[in-house]
Amino acid sequence: RRVLFRSAGALERALAAADYPALRAEQARRRAAGDRRLIGIGVSVYVEITSGGTNKEMAHIQVLPDRPPEVRLLAPGRDLVATRQASLKFAFEARDDFGLKRVEFLHAIRPNGQPQSLSDAITGPIVQTGSESRAEFTWDFTKLDLKNNVDVEYWVTATDCNTTGRGVTQSPHFKISLLTPTDFHNQILYEAKKALAEARIAYSNQKKAYWLGKDWQATPTTGESWNQMVEAQESTARAAEAVKRWLRELKEHIERNRMQDALMDQRLAAIEDLRSGAEEQMMAARSLLSTAHPKNASEAEPQRLQRTRQQALDRAAERQKLATAGFGRMLRSLYDWENLQTSLVNTRLL
Repeated sequence: RRVLFRSAGALERALAAADYPALRAEQARRRAAGDRRLIGIGVSVYVEITSGGTNKEMAHIQVLPDRPPEVRLLAPGRDLVATRQASLKFAFEARDDFGLKRVEFLHAIRPNGQPQSLSDAITGPIVQTGSESRAEFTWDFTKLDLKNNVDVEYWVTATDCNTTGRGVTQSPHFKISLLTPTDFHNQILYEAKKALAEARIAYSNQKKAYWLGKDWQATPTTGESWNQMVEAQESTARAAEAVKRWLRELKEHIERNRMQDALMDQRLAAIEDLRSGAEEQMMAARSLLSTAHPKNASEAEPQRLQRTRQQALDRAAERQKLATAGFGRMLRSLYDWENLQTSLVNTRLL
């Protein structure tokens, strides 16, 4: 309907003429009934120039589509392997352009379990402030009646204030595979082989860098030996970083699953100390060798470059030697830990 008045109280008279309350009632009825044909009510208010002037005043109202909510799982945000005694930390956030109505953390025991909302007793109240929501909580699996060898699928669902019900978004779904302690042990040992491979690379490349340095000192005019030494030193750094990353992840696994004694966390802490000490010597050697890199044509002059490299290597050689010894001790300690763990798992299987 369109009603036009040009007098005081025009809006109120227009609403009365259009029977605005009845329109609102019909609109609500159709929404409640799920009618496919809904009623939209628009009200236009404007000021009309009547003085005969040529000046125009205009205003625009831009109607934007309602975007669905955005949801992100911040932690752990990936698939995990754990045991029934695990205690895992979760964090997520959701936001919407106009406002959030509900945010839920859902889980399902696969393959046949139905989705369930995690209790507020675990998540705590999921606070929603206008258009944003964020929550962090610890999920203690010992408080749930879970079986071994099942997958716990988890995700977050956010619903906005759009009355059509279309404003619903789900985060990506991830799973937690629950294993027996023995199977979990085997999984850790499988991952440990990757760390051992990187530890071997770190040790062998550091030893290679040290002896290539000795070769270059014997024939300092050979640029090839120098370049090979620098590349071996860089390979050592990459492998040492990979071992560090694995040890950090293993520590998280141990703490999450309360397996400090079974996985000998004190031995692993000693291995990390060895790795850290060797890395400190290795990084010092890299820093000293980097001073020999020419920065201009004058520094790249052959005789000057040879002197610069000789001075740098004289200072770095002892650091390389100490790093080689440190990575060797780290590698032997990792082998000892793996052998002990393998024996422990085999004993449990007897």
